[in-house]
Amino acid sequence: GGAGGADPSHRPFVSQSQVLSLVCRQLRVLNGLRHVEVGLPMTFGMFEELGAKRVVDRLVDRHLHQLAVKVCAYLHLDPRPVMIHWACAKVLSVKEEEMNDVMLHRVLLSKLGPHKNVSYRKIAQTAAKAGRNQLAALLLDAEPIARVKVHTLLDLNQLEQALERAVKSRDPNLMYRAIFAIQSDVRARAAEKGTAAPKGKTIDEEWFPKVLRHKEACDLLLVSLKKQVASERRHDRGAGRRAAAPPAATAALLLAAGPLAQE
Repeated sequence: GGAGGADPSHRPFVSQSQVLSLVCRQLRVLNGLRHVEVGLPMTFGMFEELGAKRVVDRLVDRHLHQLAVKVCAYLHLDPRPVMIHWACAKVLSVKEEEMNDVMLHRVLLSKLGPHKNVSYRKIAQTAAKAGRNQLAALLLDAEPIARVKVHTLLDLNQLEQALERAVKSRDPNLMYRAIFAIQSDVRARAAEKGTAAPKGKTIDEEWFPKVLRHKEACDLLLVSLKKQVASERRHDRGAGRRAAAPPAATAALLLAAGPLAQE
């Protein structure tokens, strides 16, 4: 073929049996949609024009999650968005008097557990907005991605928990993200209350060492920071510039390192 045309040899081969199997599965879905309890009748042409994903979205909008999951199974679609929507709806519909946070957490995990790599971020945020903070924390324990877990805790203003999770991940970038979020919070509260640091110190220098001394794996963060500062200073000397003093948060972290900072 020409340069602009597709090479027929690269097109995936679809056998007649595969086409027949797909059409049969689509017809089963259409029969389910016509059911009186669903009330979403459509022709095969309408289904093809609308697309399977939008059909699933319509079922989800009607809170027909069980049927939506079945349609996903029939048509080989990802059911996780359906399950996340179901979980958020469940959190909002169940009152705490009916089911406490621990019980509801068990119910959610029993349904979500079989689906691999489900993100719990949106569900935890929904729980927090509904005032169910314990449920939000329990859900985030099941979140498989450390970055998502830490960022969600920061979004929920659970700063100490975010720092704990960042430290457990041993990811310096996540630790910095949590530390600077806490720094902003401390500065904001100090400005609001008119709190002043002791003479000769900044708010950061007074506060950061106290927080970081008891944190697990703090040495990892401080070694990483020391290497970064040393690299920047070497670069400044090589360029003939005077090395700039590290910013307040960096200075505070180096203070927290104690002897490490003097090596």
